[in-house]
Amino acid sequence: MEDSLNNSRPIDVHVWSDYPEINHLVDALWETYFELIEVIRRGPKSKATKKSHLKVLLLDLYVCWVNDPTMYLAVHMSKSGWKANSRYNALHLSSQMIDVVRKLVDLEYLEFHKGYEGRLSRIRATDRLHFLFHSIVVPLPAISFHHSQEVLELRGDGDAEVSTSKPKLEYSDTDATAEMRAVLRAYNDLLRRSHLDICSLEQPFIDRSITKGPRQGQKIRIHIDHRHTFVKRVFNKGSWELGGRFYGGWWQFIDKDLRSDIMINDQPTVEIDYKSMHITLLLAQIKQKSYYDPYTLNKSIFPERNDLDQRKVVKQLVLMALNASDRKTAFSAFRGDQPTGHSAKKLTNVELTKLLDAFVEEYPDLAPFMCTGKGLELMYIDSCIAEHVIDHFTDLGVPILCLHDSFIVPFDHVLELRAVMVKAGSSATKRFMFTEKEGVGLDEWFSAYENTGQQPDFEPKQVVRCDGYMGRLGAS
Repeated sequence: MEDSLNNSRPIDVHVWSDYPEINHLVDALWETYFELIEVIRRGPKSKATKKSHLKVLLLDLYVCWVNDPTMYLAVHMSKSGWKANSRYNALHLSSQMIDVVRKLVDLEYLEFHKGYEGRLSRIRATDRLHFLFHSIVVPLPAISFHHSQEVLELRGDGDAEVSTSKPKLEYSDTDATAEMRAVLRAYNDLLRRSHLDICSLEQPFIDRSITKGPRQGQKIRIHIDHRHTFVKRVFNKGSWELGGRFYGGWWQFIDKDLRSDIMINDQPTVEIDYKSMHITLLLAQIKQKSYYDPYTLNKSIFPERNDLDQRKVVKQLVLMALNASDRKTAFSAFRGDQPTGHSAKKLTNVELTKLLDAFVEEYPDLAPFMCTGKGLELMYIDSCIAEHVIDHFTDLGVPILCLHDSFIVPFDHVLELRAVMVKAGSSATKRFMFTEKEGVGLDEWFSAYENTGQQPDFEPKQVVRCDGYMGRLGAS
Protein backbone atom coordinates (compact mmCIF):
# COMPACT_ATOMS: atom_id res chain seq x y z
CA MET A 1 0.00 0.00 0.00
CA GLU A 2 2.85 2.39 0.86
CA ASP A 3 4.36 2.04 -2.62
CA SER A 4 1.01 2.64 -4.29
CA LEU A 5 0.46 5.82 -2.26
CA ASN A 6 3.85 7.05 -3.49
CA ASN A 7 2.41 7.04 -6.99
CA SER A 8 0.94 10.46 -6.40
CA ARG A 9 1.26 14.13 -7.18
CA PRO A 10 -0.13 17.29 -5.55
CA ILE A 11 -3.59 18.38 -6.59
CA ASP A 12 -3.24 20.89 -9.41
CA VAL A 13 -4.81 24.23 -8.49
CA HIS A 14 -4.16 25.52 -12.02
CA VAL A 15 -6.03 22.92 -14.08
CA TRP A 16 -9.03 24.29 -15.99
CA SER A 17 -11.32 23.60 -18.92
CA ASP A 18 -14.63 24.86 -20.23
CA TYR A 19 -15.21 21.79 -22.36
CA PRO A 20 -19.00 21.08 -22.39
CA GLU A 21 -18.84 17.50 -21.11
CA ILE A 22 -16.85 18.36 -18.00
CA ASN A 23 -19.20 21.29 -17.33
CA HIS A 24 -22.22 18.98 -17.61
CA LEU A 25 -20.69 16.52 -15.13
CA VAL A 26 -19.92 19.29 -12.66
CA ASP A 27 -23.42 20.73 -13.02
CA ALA A 28 -25.04 17.34 -12.41
CA LEU A 29 -23.06 16.60 -9.22
CA TRP A 30 -23.46 20.14 -7.96
CA GLU A 31 -27.24 20.23 -8.40
CA THR A 32 -27.67 16.77 -6.87
CA TYR A 33 -25.40 16.97 -3.84
CA PHE A 34 -24.01 20.45 -3.23
CA GLU A 35 -26.38 23.22 -4.24
CA LEU A 36 -28.52 23.12 -1.11
CA ILE A 37 -25.55 22.86 1.26
CA GLU A 38 -24.63 26.15 2.88
CA VAL A 39 -21.44 26.33 4.88
CA ILE A 40 -20.95 29.26 7.20
CA ARG A 41 -17.27 30.18 7.53
CA ARG A 42 -15.39 33.07 9.06
CA GLY A 43 -12.75 35.25 7.49
CA PRO A 44 -12.59 36.91 4.07
CA LYS A 45 -14.80 35.52 1.37
CA SER A 46 -13.04 33.37 -1.21
CA LYS A 47 -12.85 34.74 -4.75
CA ALA A 48 -13.65 31.26 -6.08
CA THR A 49 -17.06 29.64 -5.63
CA LYS A 50 -17.41 26.23 -4.07
CA LYS A 51 -18.63 25.01 -7.45
CA SER A 52 -15.30 26.11 -8.94
CA HIS A 53 -13.54 24.03 -6.30
CA LEU A 54 -15.63 21.01 -7.28
CA LYS A 55 -14.83 21.57 -10.96
CA VAL A 56 -11.06 21.79 -10.42
CA LEU A 57 -11.06 18.68 -8.24
CA LEU A 58 -13.16 16.61 -10.67
CA LEU A 59 -11.12 17.77 -13.65
CA ASP A 60 -7.83 16.86 -11.98
CA LEU A 61 -9.21 13.48 -10.90
CA TYR A 62 -10.36 12.90 -14.48
CA VAL A 63 -6.89 13.69 -15.86
CA CYS A 64 -5.39 11.33 -13.27
CA TRP A 65 -7.80 8.59 -14.31
CA VAL A 66 -7.05 9.04 -18.02
CA ASN A 67 -3.28 9.02 -17.57
CA ASP A 68 -2.89 6.54 -14.72
CA PRO A 69 -5.94 5.12 -12.88
CA THR A 70 -3.65 3.98 -10.01
CA MET A 71 -2.35 7.47 -9.23
CA TYR A 72 -3.39 9.42 -6.12
CA LEU A 73 -3.68 13.15 -5.60
CA ALA A 74 -1.99 14.62 -2.52
CA VAL A 75 -4.22 17.20 -0.88
CA HIS A 76 -4.03 19.51 2.15
CA MET A 77 -6.77 18.74 4.64
CA SER A 78 -5.90 21.63 6.94
CA LYS A 79 -6.91 25.25 6.36
CA SER A 80 -3.30 26.43 6.64
CA GLY A 81 -2.52 24.61 3.39
CA TRP A 82 -4.82 26.84 1.34
CA LYS A 83 -4.02 30.50 0.58
CA ALA A 84 -6.81 31.79 -1.62
CA ASN A 85 -5.29 35.19 -2.40
CA SER A 86 -1.75 34.07 -3.12
CA ARG A 87 -0.11 34.80 -6.48
CA TYR A 88 0.78 31.08 -6.48
CA ASN A 89 -2.92 30.15 -6.56
CA ALA A 90 -4.26 31.82 -9.70
CA LEU A 91 -7.73 30.25 -9.41
CA HIS A 92 -8.01 31.49 -5.79
CA LEU A 93 -8.96 28.12 -4.37
CA SER A 94 -9.43 28.12 -0.61
CA SER A 95 -9.96 25.72 2.27
CA GLN A 96 -13.46 25.21 0.84
CA MET A 97 -11.73 22.39 -1.06
CA ILE A 98 -11.62 20.44 2.21
CA ASP A 99 -15.43 20.49 2.40
CA VAL A 100 -15.70 19.33 -1.21
CA VAL A 101 -13.26 16.45 -0.64
CA ARG A 102 -15.06 15.30 2.49
CA LYS A 103 -18.43 15.40 0.76
CA LEU A 104 -17.18 13.30 -2.16
CA VAL A 105 -15.63 10.83 0.29
CA ASP A 106 -18.97 10.55 2.13
CA LEU A 107 -20.68 9.93 -1.22
CA GLU A 108 -18.13 7.18 -1.96
CA TYR A 109 -16.82 8.97 -5.03
CA LEU A 110 -13.36 9.23 -3.47
CA GLU A 111 -10.94 6.81 -1.82
CA PHE A 112 -9.23 8.63 1.07
CA HIS A 113 -6.01 7.99 3.04
CA LYS A 114 -5.28 10.39 5.89
CA GLY A 115 -1.88 12.06 5.93
CA TYR A 116 0.64 11.71 8.75
CA GLU A 117 4.01 13.07 9.90
CA GLY A 118 4.06 15.89 7.38
CA ARG A 119 2.80 13.67 4.56
CA LEU A 120 -0.28 15.00 2.78
CA SER A 121 -3.50 13.00 2.61
CA ARG A 122 -4.12 11.00 -0.57
CA ILE A 123 -7.32 10.79 -2.61
CA ARG A 124 -8.28 8.80 -5.69
CA ALA A 125 -11.46 8.28 -7.72
CA THR A 126 -13.46 5.18 -6.78
CA ASP A 127 -15.25 2.87 -9.20
CA ARG A 128 -18.38 4.95 -8.65
CA LEU A 129 -16.66 8.05 -10.01
CA HIS A 130 -14.97 5.99 -12.73
CA PHE A 131 -18.45 5.12 -13.98
CA LEU A 132 -19.21 8.82 -14.45
CA PHE A 133 -15.85 9.40 -16.14
CA HIS A 134 -16.64 6.63 -18.62
CA SER A 135 -19.70 8.61 -19.71
CA ILE A 136 -17.66 11.61 -20.87
CA VAL A 137 -14.83 12.21 -23.31
CA VAL A 138 -12.70 15.28 -22.70
CA PRO A 139 -9.65 15.47 -25.00
CA LEU A 140 -6.49 16.42 -23.08
CA PRO A 141 -5.74 19.31 -25.48
CA ALA A 142 -9.00 20.88 -24.23
CA ILE A 143 -7.53 21.05 -20.72
CA SER A 144 -5.22 23.83 -19.57
CA PHE A 145 -2.75 22.32 -17.11
CA HIS A 146 -1.07 25.54 -16.00
CA HIS A 147 -3.82 28.13 -16.20
CA SER A 148 -2.22 31.46 -15.17
CA GLN A 149 0.32 29.60 -13.02
CA GLU A 150 3.08 31.76 -11.57
CA VAL A 151 6.47 31.06 -13.16
CA LEU A 152 8.60 32.99 -10.66
CA GLU A 153 8.80 31.68 -7.11
CA LEU A 154 10.44 33.65 -4.32
CA ARG A 155 11.13 31.34 -1.38
CA GLY A 156 12.07 32.02 2.20
CA ASP A 157 15.14 31.00 4.13
CA GLY A 158 16.64 27.56 3.64
CA ASP A 159 19.45 25.60 2.00
CA ALA A 160 20.56 25.97 -1.59
CA GLU A 161 18.38 23.36 -3.25
CA VAL A 162 14.69 23.94 -3.84
CA SER A 163 12.43 22.30 -1.27
CA THR A 164 8.73 22.31 -0.61
CA SER A 165 9.48 23.04 3.06
CA LYS A 166 10.63 26.57 2.22
CA PRO A 167 7.74 29.04 2.30
CA LYS A 168 6.72 30.79 -0.89
CA LEU A 169 6.87 34.54 -0.36
CA GLU A 170 4.48 37.07 -1.83
CA TYR A 171 6.13 39.93 -3.72
CA SER A 172 5.46 43.02 -5.80
CA ASP A 173 6.40 42.97 -9.45
CA THR A 174 9.20 45.06 -10.94
CA ASP A 175 10.49 45.61 -14.46
CA ALA A 176 13.04 42.83 -13.81
CA THR A 177 10.43 40.27 -12.71
CA ALA A 178 8.22 41.22 -15.65
CA GLU A 179 11.09 40.55 -18.07
CA MET A 180 11.96 37.20 -16.47
CA ARG A 181 8.30 36.18 -16.50
CA ALA A 182 7.94 37.06 -20.18
CA VAL A 183 10.91 34.82 -21.07
CA LEU A 184 9.49 31.91 -19.08
CA ARG A 185 5.96 32.23 -20.40
CA ALA A 186 7.19 32.21 -23.98
CA TYR A 187 9.43 29.22 -23.18
CA ASN A 188 6.60 27.28 -21.52
CA ASP A 189 4.30 28.04 -24.43
CA LEU A 190 6.91 26.59 -26.80
CA LEU A 191 7.31 23.47 -24.64
CA ARG A 192 3.52 23.04 -24.52
CA ARG A 193 3.35 23.03 -28.32
CA SER A 194 6.23 20.56 -28.66
CA HIS A 195 6.29 16.77 -28.51
CA LEU A 196 8.78 15.80 -25.79
CA ASP A 197 9.16 12.08 -25.17
CA ILE A 198 11.57 9.17 -24.70
CA CYS A 199 11.88 6.87 -27.70
CA SER A 200 12.71 3.74 -25.65
CA LEU A 201 9.66 3.90 -23.33
CA GLU A 202 6.73 1.65 -24.16
CA GLN A 203 4.69 3.37 -21.43
CA PRO A 204 4.99 7.12 -20.76
CA PHE A 205 6.30 6.80 -17.22
CA ILE A 206 9.29 5.59 -15.21
CA ASP A 207 9.16 3.85 -11.84
CA ARG A 208 12.22 4.81 -9.83
CA SER A 209 13.36 3.43 -6.50
CA ILE A 210 13.98 5.99 -3.76
CA THR A 211 17.57 5.39 -2.64
CA LYS A 212 17.91 7.86 0.21
CA GLY A 213 15.92 9.54 2.95
CA PRO A 214 13.10 8.17 5.11
CA ARG A 215 11.28 6.72 2.06
CA GLN A 216 14.24 4.73 0.72
CA GLY A 217 13.30 1.44 -0.86
CA GLN A 218 9.91 2.74 -1.97
CA LYS A 219 9.11 3.57 -5.59
CA ILE A 220 8.01 6.79 -7.20
CA ARG A 221 6.49 7.18 -10.66
CA ILE A 222 7.68 9.90 -13.03
CA HIS A 223 5.24 10.67 -15.83
CA ILE A 224 6.49 11.71 -19.25
CA ASP A 225 3.68 13.92 -20.50
CA HIS A 226 2.61 17.49 -21.24
CA ARG A 227 1.51 18.07 -17.69
CA HIS A 228 5.09 17.76 -16.48
CA THR A 229 6.80 20.10 -18.93
CA PHE A 230 6.01 23.33 -17.05
CA VAL A 231 9.16 25.19 -15.98
CA LYS A 232 9.54 27.85 -13.30
CA ARG A 233 12.41 29.78 -11.73
CA VAL A 234 12.94 29.50 -7.98
CA PHE A 235 14.78 32.19 -6.02
CA ASN A 236 15.93 31.67 -2.44
CA LYS A 237 16.19 33.47 0.89
CA GLY A 238 13.84 36.23 -0.23
CA SER A 239 16.37 37.55 -2.75
CA TRP A 240 16.18 37.92 -6.51
CA GLU A 241 19.96 37.40 -6.66
CA LEU A 242 20.14 34.03 -4.88
CA GLY A 243 19.20 30.83 -6.72
CA GLY A 244 16.94 31.48 -9.68
CA ARG A 245 17.47 28.12 -11.34
CA PHE A 246 14.93 26.56 -13.69
CA TYR A 247 12.89 23.67 -12.25
CA GLY A 248 9.94 21.49 -13.16
CA GLY A 249 10.45 19.50 -16.35
CA TRP A 250 10.27 15.70 -16.18
CA TRP A 251 13.70 15.49 -17.87
CA GLN A 252 15.25 16.72 -14.61
CA PHE A 253 14.07 13.63 -12.73
CA ILE A 254 15.28 10.79 -14.94
CA ASP A 255 18.64 9.02 -15.03
CA LYS A 256 21.35 10.35 -17.33
CA ASP A 257 21.40 7.13 -19.38
CA LEU A 258 17.72 7.57 -20.20
CA ARG A 259 18.20 11.23 -21.10
CA SER A 260 20.10 10.12 -24.19
CA ASP A 261 16.81 8.69 -25.53
CA ILE A 262 14.91 11.98 -25.24
CA MET A 263 13.26 13.09 -28.47
CA ILE A 264 12.15 16.63 -29.29
CA ASN A 265 9.51 16.76 -32.02
CA ASP A 266 10.65 13.28 -33.10
CA GLN A 267 14.26 14.35 -33.49
CA PRO A 268 17.13 12.70 -31.59
CA THR A 269 18.87 15.01 -29.14
CA VAL A 270 22.36 15.77 -27.87
CA GLU A 271 23.20 17.06 -24.38
CA ILE A 272 25.91 19.69 -23.90
CA ASP A 273 27.05 20.81 -20.46
CA TYR A 274 29.38 23.38 -18.99
CA LYS A 275 32.47 21.73 -17.54
CA SER A 276 32.98 22.34 -13.77
CA MET A 277 30.66 25.33 -13.95
CA HIS A 278 30.63 26.63 -10.36
CA ILE A 279 34.39 26.37 -9.92
CA THR A 280 34.82 28.18 -13.24
CA LEU A 281 32.46 30.94 -12.09
CA LEU A 282 34.39 31.29 -8.84
CA LEU A 283 37.76 31.45 -10.57
CA ALA A 284 36.37 34.09 -12.93
CA GLN A 285 35.22 36.19 -9.97
CA ILE A 286 38.69 36.21 -8.42
CA LYS A 287 40.38 36.56 -11.84
CA GLN A 288 42.27 33.28 -11.61
CA LYS A 289 43.03 30.81 -14.38
CA SER A 290 40.25 28.35 -15.34
CA TYR A 291 40.88 24.61 -15.39
CA TYR A 292 39.22 22.05 -17.64
CA ASP A 293 38.76 19.50 -14.84
CA PRO A 294 39.57 20.87 -11.36
CA TYR A 295 37.96 17.90 -9.60
CA THR A 296 40.68 15.48 -10.73
CA LEU A 297 43.37 15.91 -8.08
CA ASN A 298 47.07 15.39 -8.68
CA LYS A 299 47.22 12.61 -6.10
CA SER A 300 45.13 9.78 -4.76
CA ILE A 301 44.01 10.47 -1.19
CA PHE A 302 42.97 6.89 -0.46
CA PRO A 303 44.99 4.75 -2.92
CA GLU A 304 43.83 1.56 -1.24
CA ARG A 305 40.15 2.38 -1.80
CA ASN A 306 39.19 0.79 -5.12
CA ASP A 307 35.51 1.20 -4.26
CA LEU A 308 35.58 4.99 -4.57
CA ASP A 309 35.56 7.19 -7.65
CA GLN A 310 37.72 9.97 -6.19
CA ARG A 311 36.84 12.57 -8.84
CA LYS A 312 33.12 12.03 -8.37
CA VAL A 313 33.41 12.17 -4.58
CA VAL A 314 35.53 15.35 -4.69
CA LYS A 315 33.06 17.04 -7.06
CA GLN A 316 30.05 16.23 -4.87
CA LEU A 317 31.90 17.23 -1.70
CA VAL A 318 33.13 20.57 -3.07
CA LEU A 319 29.66 21.51 -4.32
CA MET A 320 28.21 20.61 -0.92
CA ALA A 321 30.88 22.73 0.76
CA LEU A 322 30.04 25.72 -1.46
CA ASN A 323 26.39 25.51 -0.39
CA ALA A 324 26.85 24.72 3.32
CA SER A 325 27.58 27.13 6.17
CA ASP A 326 30.16 24.88 7.87
CA ARG A 327 32.07 21.66 7.28
CA LYS A 328 29.97 19.55 9.60
CA THR A 329 26.83 20.49 7.66
CA ALA A 330 28.59 19.88 4.34
CA PHE A 331 29.79 16.42 5.39
CA SER A 332 26.35 15.45 6.70
CA ALA A 333 24.69 16.68 3.49
CA PHE A 334 27.23 14.75 1.40
CA ARG A 335 26.50 11.47 3.17
CA GLY A 336 22.77 12.10 3.03
CA ASP A 337 22.97 12.53 -0.74
CA GLN A 338 24.56 9.12 -1.30
CA PRO A 339 22.42 6.09 -2.21
CA THR A 340 21.87 3.44 0.44
CA GLY A 341 24.73 0.97 0.47
CA HIS A 342 27.12 3.18 -1.49
CA SER A 343 30.68 3.17 -0.15
CA ALA A 344 30.82 6.99 -0.15
CA LYS A 345 27.99 7.05 2.39
CA LYS A 346 30.36 5.54 4.96
CA LEU A 347 33.09 8.16 4.61
CA THR A 348 33.83 9.68 8.01
CA ASN A 349 34.30 13.37 8.76
CA VAL A 350 38.04 12.73 9.06
CA GLU A 351 38.16 11.15 5.60
CA LEU A 352 36.01 13.87 4.04
CA THR A 353 38.24 16.49 5.66
CA LYS A 354 41.27 14.95 3.94
CA LEU A 355 39.52 15.08 0.57
CA LEU A 356 38.36 18.68 0.97
CA ASP A 357 41.76 19.76 2.28
CA ALA A 358 43.44 18.14 -0.73
CA PHE A 359 41.19 20.14 -3.07
CA VAL A 360 41.88 23.39 -1.21
CA GLU A 361 45.61 22.63 -1.23
CA GLU A 362 45.56 22.51 -5.04
CA TYR A 363 43.33 25.59 -5.32
CA PRO A 364 44.16 27.74 -2.27
CA ASP A 365 42.47 30.82 -3.74
CA LEU A 366 39.13 29.00 -3.42
CA ALA A 367 39.53 28.27 0.30
CA PRO A 368 37.73 31.46 1.48
CA PHE A 369 34.56 30.37 -0.38
CA MET A 370 34.22 26.92 1.16
CA CYS A 371 31.35 26.54 3.66
CA THR A 372 30.09 30.09 3.23
CA GLY A 373 26.81 29.48 1.39
CA LYS A 374 28.38 30.85 -1.78
CA GLY A 375 26.51 28.28 -3.86
CA LEU A 376 23.30 30.31 -4.05
CA GLU A 377 25.16 33.27 -5.57
CA LEU A 378 26.74 30.96 -8.15
CA MET A 379 23.34 29.43 -8.92
CA TYR A 380 22.02 32.90 -9.70
CA ILE A 381 24.85 33.47 -12.18
CA ASP A 382 24.34 30.10 -13.86
CA SER A 383 20.58 30.72 -14.00
CA CYS A 384 21.18 34.00 -15.85
CA ILE A 385 23.42 32.15 -18.30
CA ALA A 386 20.66 29.55 -18.74
CA GLU A 387 18.08 32.29 -19.31
CA HIS A 388 20.24 33.69 -22.12
CA VAL A 389 20.40 30.28 -23.81
CA ILE A 390 16.69 29.55 -23.33
CA ASP A 391 15.64 32.97 -24.63
CA HIS A 392 17.78 32.58 -27.76
CA PHE A 393 16.27 29.25 -28.76
CA THR A 394 12.74 30.26 -27.79
CA ASP A 395 12.99 33.17 -30.21
CA LEU A 396 14.04 30.65 -32.89
CA GLY A 397 11.10 28.39 -32.05
CA VAL A 398 13.50 25.55 -31.21
CA PRO A 399 12.69 23.86 -27.88
CA ILE A 400 15.65 23.00 -25.67
CA LEU A 401 15.58 21.38 -22.23
CA CYS A 402 17.50 22.92 -19.33
CA LEU A 403 19.25 20.92 -16.60
CA HIS A 404 20.89 23.85 -14.76
CA ASP A 405 24.40 23.60 -16.25
CA SER A 406 23.53 21.55 -19.32
CA PHE A 407 21.04 21.66 -22.18
CA ILE A 408 19.38 19.06 -24.39
CA VAL A 409 18.86 20.18 -27.98
CA PRO A 410 17.55 18.62 -31.24
CA PHE A 411 20.52 17.10 -33.03
CA ASP A 412 20.32 19.51 -35.96
CA HIS A 413 21.12 22.50 -33.67
CA VAL A 414 24.15 21.18 -31.78
CA LEU A 415 26.67 23.62 -33.27
CA GLU A 416 24.41 26.57 -32.58
CA LEU A 417 23.79 25.50 -28.97
CA ARG A 418 27.50 25.21 -28.33
CA ALA A 419 28.12 28.66 -29.83
CA VAL A 420 25.32 30.23 -27.79
CA MET A 421 26.54 28.56 -24.59
CA VAL A 422 30.05 29.92 -25.18
CA LYS A 423 28.64 33.40 -25.82
CA ALA A 424 26.37 33.31 -22.75
CA GLY A 425 29.19 32.04 -20.55
CA SER A 426 31.70 34.60 -21.76
CA SER A 427 29.14 37.39 -21.30
CA ALA A 428 28.84 36.44 -17.61
CA THR A 429 32.50 35.66 -16.89
CA LYS A 430 34.51 37.55 -19.54
CA ARG A 431 36.28 34.29 -20.40
CA PHE A 432 35.86 31.09 -22.37
CA MET A 433 33.86 28.41 -20.54
CA PHE A 434 34.60 24.79 -21.44
CA THR A 435 31.76 22.57 -22.61
CA GLU A 436 31.45 18.86 -23.31
CA LYS A 437 28.85 16.68 -24.97
CA GLU A 438 27.79 13.12 -25.67
CA GLY A 439 26.75 12.09 -29.18
CA VAL A 440 27.22 13.71 -32.57
CA GLY A 441 24.79 16.17 -34.09
CA LEU A 442 23.41 15.96 -37.60
CA ASP A 443 24.61 19.51 -38.23
CA GLU A 444 28.10 18.51 -37.07
CA TRP A 445 28.11 15.68 -39.61
CA PHE A 446 27.07 17.97 -42.46
CA SER A 447 29.57 20.63 -41.38
CA ALA A 448 32.41 18.10 -41.46
CA TYR A 449 31.24 16.88 -44.88
CA GLU A 450 31.09 20.40 -46.30
CA ASN A 451 34.51 21.31 -44.91
CA THR A 452 36.31 18.25 -46.29
CA GLY A 453 34.21 17.23 -49.27
CA GLN A 454 34.37 13.67 -47.95
CA GLN A 455 31.97 11.62 -45.91
CA PRO A 456 33.04 11.87 -42.23
CA ASP A 457 34.29 8.77 -40.47
CA PHE A 458 31.64 9.25 -37.79
CA GLU A 459 27.86 9.05 -37.90
CA PRO A 460 25.26 11.40 -36.42
CA LYS A 461 23.32 10.05 -33.47
CA GLN A 462 21.00 7.15 -34.24
CA VAL A 463 17.99 6.04 -32.17
CA VAL A 464 15.45 3.21 -32.16
CA ARG A 465 11.81 4.21 -31.74
CA CYS A 466 9.74 1.63 -29.82
CA ASP A 467 6.07 0.89 -30.57
CA GLY A 468 4.78 2.73 -27.50
CA TYR A 469 6.63 5.88 -28.46
CA MET A 470 5.35 5.70 -32.04
CA GLY A 471 1.78 5.35 -30.76
CA ARG A 472 2.13 8.47 -28.61
CA LEU A 473 3.74 10.38 -31.46
CA GLY A 474 0.89 9.50 -33.79
CA ALA A 475 -1.70 10.61 -31.23
CA SER A 476 -0.06 13.96 -30.56
